[in-house]
This record gives sequence, structure tokens and C-alpha cells, in this order.
Amino acid sequence: MLSRPNPARTEREQYDVYSAYLFRVSGPGTALPVRCTADPRYIGRLGVATIQRYFVSDQSTPAALQSSTFTQLVRAKTVGSGTPISMFNSFLFRNLSAEELTPKFSAGNSQVLVLARTQPDLSATSQPALWAKFTNVGFNRDFSWAMFYADVSCKGVNGGEYVYMRKAFHHGRYWYIDRIEPK
Repeated sequence: MLSRPNPARTEREQYDVYSAYLFRVSGPGTALPVRCTADPRYIGRLGVATIQRYFVSDQSTPAALQSSTFTQLVRAKTVGSGTPISMFNSFLFRNLSAEELTPKFSAGNSQVLVLARTQPDLSATSQPALWAKFTNVGFNRDFSWAMFYADVSCKGVNGGEYVYMRKAFHHGRYWYIDRIEPK
């Protein structure tokens, strides 16, 4: 029996993954879900990012069109990183073209998220702010693994990273960062 993709579930899970990456604290020993750790204003107690304003591109980035991304994924797939191959395949397939993002993120009460077409001037903000541009999220067949690529900028600190997430099924169902691989 073949399973058919459920577009509504895929969209819901994608925004849950993005929100977990931006707004939730990682598990012990895991890097912060933002590349803003070089600036001490971004780090509060217990290593929690103190970012209040998030600017996110309103378009996903088609990663499959970036030849370096494709090459790195093929290499990672063949090395056997312990992640499901179906997730890599989904990631490649879902990133053949850009997709419009909508304000379906789950931000905390004190956090502001703004969708923007272009990257704003973060040096003009008085509070720590973050800019992010995401690829579409690739999932394995049962939606227990996810991966995407994020270009992130925090007041002049720029970087890209592959984000691998897993879904926890105990104490509710939520996404957490399994690992982050800088580009």
C-alpha cells in the first residue's frame, strides 16, 4: 500500500518545525537554534536566546537549485548519518521551487515575528533581532524526522546551517533539534 502525501499535514508540520527552531530552547548539549551566539546581547541565562524580533523571508529558498546544497546532500546521504533517506528525498523534492510562507508560526507572547520580502537593516533595531530565510522542510514518511536549511543573520553575524529535527512523542508531540550542521 502506498501512502499519499497529505498537503495540509505537511504544511502544519512545516510551520511547527520552523517555530521550534526559532522559538524553543534546544535540549541539553545542543547548539542554540540561532547563529547569534557571538553577540552577548543575544544570550540570556541558561543559554536561551533573548531575541524579541524575528524577521523571516516570506518566500522559501529552493535549495535544490543551489548546486553546492545538492552535492552536500548527496554526500551526506551516502555517508550514512543515521537519518532516514526518505527525509532527504522529501527535502530534495519539496525544494524544486520556492513557496510563499504565511504567518502561521507559533511565536511566544513576548516575541514578534514579521514576514518580509527582503532582509531588513538589523543594525537599526535597538533590541536583538534575527533575519532568517528557510528552505521547505523535508520529512520522513511518518513525520518523526525533519530537515531544512536556514540562512540566518544577527546584526552582521551571517551563517547558513542544515537543521535536523526529531519529534518527541512523550509528554505531548513536539519538535526538537537533533543536530545542526553549519554550512
